[in-house]
Amino acid sequence: MSLMTRASDCAPKDFFKVFGPAFKRNARWSVNPRVPDLGDENTPVKEVDKYYNFWYAFKSWREFPEEEEHDLEEAESREEKRWMERENARKTQKARKEEYARIRTLVDNAYKKDPRIVKRKEEEKAKKQAKKDEKVNAKKKLEEEAAAAIEEEKRRKEEEAKLAAEAAQQQKKNKEKEKKLRTKERSRLRTLAAPVLSQRLLGISVAHVEDLCMSLNTEQLRKLCDKMENKEGLKLAKVLKNGNNDGTESEEEEEVGGKQNGHVEANGFSMVDTATQSPRAAAMV
Repeated sequence: MSLMTRASDCAPKDFFKVFGPAFKRNARWSVNPRVPDLGDENTPVKEVDKYYNFWYAFKSWREFPEEEEHDLEEAESREEKRWMERENARKTQKARKEEYARIRTLVDNAYKKDPRIVKRKEEEKAKKQAKKDEKVNAKKKLEEEAAAAIEEEKRRKEEEAKLAAEAAQQQKKNKEKEKKLRTKERSRLRTLAAPVLSQRLLGISVAHVEDLCMSLNTEQLRKLCDKMENKEGLKLAKVLKNGNNDGTESEEEEEVGGKQNGHVEANGFSMVDTATQSPRAAAMV
């Protein structure tokens, strides 16, 4: 079995056993006598690189006398001798080229099979793959983050829209509730004002009552109606006439003022208080 055949079938564990002797056989023709050693599996990779650099630049001093088939001594003329020299040189050059090709093939096969080189290539491949995976993962992460941001923005907008719709619905309910309360208080005011309007007290008109209904808010209407509750006659008319102003006279002031004028109110009508009148005035009454 030739070396090339054995090299192509060489298992990693047999590498040094197969290629070590092969390099030593060829080292004897090296122009440079300081031929490096193949080493073993523990040789640093830098030293391994130097080893292959030496063999890829290998210079041989090997001669090929067997290729010089023409004996110059047998030449019958100068022209024939020159022809023989050229033929010998051509065949020798061809043999040298084949020799260098053979050594180059040996070095290529060794470099391809060398477990140290194979290991480095695998590590470099793994590093490249790791960098590639890192880029792919980084890109994937950015895409996932972008998708998550879009989804979060979508969710936020949906939540805002939901809250806005709920707020609008609540506002609508509040307005409807407020409208009902205001309508209720307006109806209450009209009911409380009915006796004043029917008796035409203090010149209060329907227009005045409606103006209060339209100009006052719900709370103001409620307060005014609360003041009007349980009042009759002129007291009721005065509260209604004063509207939502806080400057109305108190019941005590009204009673004192009524007595000072010698009048009292009964069922909404002004009556003379005979107890405060002189005997003559009382008799006239």
